[in-house]
Amino acid sequence: MGATSASMADNSGPIEKRILSKNWSVRAGAYDELLNLCKNDQPNSKKDHYNQHCAEWKVYLKDSNPGALEKALDCLLAFLDKIHPSILVPEQNSLILMLTEKCLGHAKPNIKSKALECFMLIFEVGENFDESIETLDSLLKHKNIKVMTSGTQAVASLVE
Repeated sequence: MGATSASMADNSGPIEKRILSKNWSVRAGAYDELLNLCKNDQPNSKKDHYNQHCAEWKVYLKDSNPGALEKALDCLLAFLDKIHPSILVPEQNSLILMLTEKCLGHAKPNIKSKALECFMLIFEVGENFDESIETLDSLLKHKNIKVMTSGTQAVASLVE
C-alpha cells in the first residue's frame, strides 16, 4: 500500500504557514505546537506568538473540517488563557463574531461547548464588555436564524 498524503506532508516551516496548510495533518501539528507554546507561558503573556496569531483566529475558525475546527478551538482555549488583555481586546469582536457564526451553532456538541468556553474566556481575560456591546447586539439581530439563536444563547451565558 502506498504512502498517504498525511505521511508525505511537509511538517517543516513556520507555524504561520503550516497552520494554513491544505493538509489536515500539517494544520494539526501546527495547532499542537502553538498549543504547547501557550501552555508553557505565564498568564498575561505578550510573547510574539500572541501578537502574530491573535488577528488570525478569524481565519483559523473558518475551517469546514469538524476535526480541524475542534483542534483549533483547543488551541484557542490555551491561547486565550495566557494572552495579555492589551493584545486580545482589539481583536475580541472579530473573535466573538467568528465563534458565534461558525462554532456556537455547529452540529457537533464538542465544538459548541468549546466555542462557548472560548466565548466566556474572551470576556474573562479582556474584562472589556463595553467594547463588544454593538457586536453582541448585531448577533441578536442577525439575518441567519442559526447565528441569532447562537448569539442569544451566548449572551444568556454571559448574563448568568
